[in-house]
Amino acid sequence: MRPMLSLVGLLVAASPLTAQRTWLVPLPDRGASLEISTGLYERDATNGFTAVITPGVRFPVGGGIILTGELPISQASVRPGFLGANRTATFIGNPWIGVEMPLRSAGRLELGVRPGLHRADNPAEGSAVFFGTVTEYDRFEAWLGKATSVRGVVHLGRLPTAGAFVTARVGGSLLIPDGTGLDPEVLANYGLRAGLVRNGTMFYAAVTGRALVTSIQGTIEDRTVHQLGVGLEALRGQVRPQIGARIFLDAELENVNAVLTAGFTWGW
Repeated sequence: MRPMLSLVGLLVAASPLTAQRTWLVPLPDRGASLEISTGLYERDATNGFTAVITPGVRFPVGGGIILTGELPISQASVRPGFLGANRTATFIGNPWIGVEMPLRSAGRLELGVRPGLHRADNPAEGSAVFFGTVTEYDRFEAWLGKATSVRGVVHLGRLPTAGAFVTARVGGSLLIPDGTGLDPEVLANYGLRAGLVRNGTMFYAAVTGRALVTSIQGTIEDRTVHQLGVGLEALRGQVRPQIGARIFLDAELENVNAVLTAGFTWGW
C-alpha cells in the first residue's frame, strides 16, 4: 500500500526517511565550486550558525561530457525544544554523482544519482535534516536518508554574450526507498528563468517547482512546492562569484522568510 506522501509534509515534518546544479551556466569544464546557503525564519528557532555548505567538482571526459559531483552538508544550531533538539548538529547529505552533456538542440542534458547513504539517527541530526531541506530544497533528494534517487533534467535555451534571455528546465527524479517498505516515488522538476547578461555578469529571476506525480491523494498544493528566486552571477574569469535569494510561494512555508546564498566557481 502506498502511503500518502506530501512534499510540504515531508519538508515540514523533516522525516528521517531521511555538483547537481539548479541552472546550467557557462562554466569552465574543469573546476571546483563552493556554495553557502542560510535561511531567515519568522520564528526564532536557531541560536547559532545554521546553513548548508555545498562543495562541488566538475571534470571533462571528452565528447562534451563533463563528470560532476557534490556533497551538501547541513549545519544546524537550534534553540531548546525545537524538533526535540537543543544542540548543534551536522548532517552530511547524499552525494551527487552525475554527468552533463550537450543536446543537438539548444540545451544540455543532466543525469545523475544520489545514493542513499545517510540517515538521521537522533533528534539533533533531524533538525539538521530539516534546515537542510528548507534551505536547499532544490537539492531535495540529498536529504532523504536511505533513499537512492536518480535524476534527469533537460536544460533548454542558451545564455547570450549580452542581452535578455529566457531559459527553462524540465525533468524528474525517481526516489527508491531502501528497506523501508515504501513504494518508489516520482517527482517532476521544472523551472523558468529570465534575465539579462551585461558586461560578463548575469542577473536573473526564476520560478522553480517540484511536484509529486505518483500519488493523487491530497490537493495539488500538498503535492507541489514552488520557489521564486533572484540572483547575480559572474560569467567571466577564473573565479566567478555568485549571490542569490529565494522565497517559498507556498502558504504552509510562510515562516521561511527567505533563503540567502553566496558562492563561487573556480576554473582551471
